Amino acid sequence: MRSRRHHPDTGFMAAQRERLFGNSNWDKRRRVIYLVLLYCAGLVAYIVFKGQDTALNAQTVIALIALAGGVIGSYCFAAVWDDNSKRDAAVAARDMPDDDDDTPERPIPPTHLPTDRN
Repeated sequence: MRSRRHHPDTGFMAAQRERLFGNSNWDKRRRVIYLVLLYCAGLVAYIVFKGQDTALNAQTVIALIALAGGVIGSYCFAAVWDDNSKRDAAVAARDMPDDDDDTPERPIPPTHLPTDRN
C-alpha cells in the first residue's frame, strides 16, 4: 500500500473548512479595513463641515488622515506578504520529494538463497 503525505490544504477537511469559514481571513480583514476607513472619512467630513476651526480639530483631522493612510499601507503590505507566503508554500509543496514509491529505504537481506546443489 502506498503511503500518502497529508497536505493540510487538500481533502475532505479542507473542503469543509473552506465551506464554513471561506477561503481566507481576507473577507474579515477587508470588512474591518472598510469600517475604519469609513469611520475616518465620516469624522473628517463632520469636522470639516460642522466642526469649529480650532487647533484640536485640525490635529484630529491630521491624525485621522494618517490613520487612513496607515491602514491602506498596512493592507497593501499584508496582501503582498500573504501572496508571497502562499506562493512560497505552493513552490515548497511542489518541490517536495514524492513518498509514493514502493522501493524500500534499505535492501532487505535475503532469508533464503537458492543453491544449485541437490
